[in-house]
Amino acid sequence: METDSSIPPHLLLFMDGTPLALERIRCAWPALTLADKSFLVSALLADRKGHPNALVWKRHHNALIDVALGDENAYVRYLAARRVNAPEKDDSDEIRARLERIDEDPSDLVRQALLEMERIARPFRLIGAPDCHPEVLDLSGKYDPAQFWESSHARRLAAATGSSLNLSVTDLLRYATKELLPNGRVTVHEMADVLLQNLGPDYVERFGKRRPQPGRSIFHFDGEVKELWKVIPDVPKDISYILLKCLPGGSKYHPIPPGIVESLDEDQLAWLLWRDDIELKELRRKLYIESDSEKVRRASAASAKFEVLDSDVSRLVPRANDSKEQTEWKIAELLILADSCPALSLVQIDAVRHFLWCLHEHYYRTSHRDMAAERAKRLWKDGAGRPGLETEVLQLQVLQLAKSLCPARDDENQAQLPDSLRMHEHLIIPANPWETYLGLWEAVETAKWKDLYGGLPHDWTPDSPLPD
Repeated sequence: METDSSIPPHLLLFMDGTPLALERIRCAWPALTLADKSFLVSALLADRKGHPNALVWKRHHNALIDVALGDENAYVRYLAARRVNAPEKDDSDEIRARLERIDEDPSDLVRQALLEMERIARPFRLIGAPDCHPEVLDLSGKYDPAQFWESSHARRLAAATGSSLNLSVTDLLRYATKELLPNGRVTVHEMADVLLQNLGPDYVERFGKRRPQPGRSIFHFDGEVKELWKVIPDVPKDISYILLKCLPGGSKYHPIPPGIVESLDEDQLAWLLWRDDIELKELRRKLYIESDSEKVRRASAASAKFEVLDSDVSRLVPRANDSKEQTEWKIAELLILADSCPALSLVQIDAVRHFLWCLHEHYYRTSHRDMAAERAKRLWKDGAGRPGLETEVLQLQVLQLAKSLCPARDDENQAQLPDSLRMHEHLIIPANPWETYLGLWEAVETAKWKDLYGGLPHDWTPDSPLPD
């Protein structure tokens, strides 16, 4: 028999697949550690494709299951119970006794193992159907949420684990929110556990890759996403955060259902807008300009897909006649862009940093240098390549020229325009390098700026991919 090299040496004699190996296990079982028992049960009772040392013969499977079901540790018994087959009408007395042993186990976790593995039907009365034995197949459309929430927590989680199309987690959450949460018969944490169990351990990655749950199609996946979006206004905020953090939305495949965004409060909006994988360009711009909440404005600008207009920067230019309140407002808005907005171009990053320095003499953050480096790398990697990066670097140099033409302090020397640009002297706005830059950049063709590149003031962009 093939042997897995990862098997601990002291367990090798238990893993050779022979009848004698099973006798060795029976003999050594009381002295084995929890880790050893768990490993043996998981490996030897696995499907043949799941582990090279899995037992071949069914009677050997059952013998090891019986050994493990007799263990004093509930987790070992639980692992064994997960490997028991679904009950059938013609089961032998031995099999029935094993099932009864599981059903009468003192541990709730062990008793729910078959339910978790979908070896028996979910034991909740079918709506509109007479009372029936828990093991009947679920032929109706939905389950009774009242009976679901009356079950033990372990039983709920076991029922929520599978991929049955007849179990609607959104209906369960709505019922709990309306009927049980107000009178304390269920907690938000218990509701969150049911949702997380239903979504699966890798739900963030699954939603990101548009991957259905096991046994389902992309059609079912699209329906799942739509229903989960629609339940957000009906559940507690802590539950909504789980979904707002990961649900795909804002694309042609998964548009966010009408009315959902409008139903979100400030905190929920921020959770949604902080995500860089959801575009929502129009909403981001609207909230960035109009919202009274700094949290929402900061989150709106947090996406690399957010488009920062030059006019957004222009309204934050420090002016000599600004009141104290205006100055404080501009500093706060500049910090939103400086700290939270990866969509700033190189020239906008430099302008924001310059404004902050003008408004606060001792202001400096190394992170703003890092933003420029990240922007340069992103332009290079995202397909803009050298031309796109060269254009932004050129804009940056023109801003350096504008800053030298419009010094922020009286004790700084004012530079002069190059001779070839003297006809644009009327575009120089004293103490306003940003508007000066905008005027010069618009008035002069890019090709001419490239010709003048060597004579322009240079600014260091750390870690820039450009060799020069």
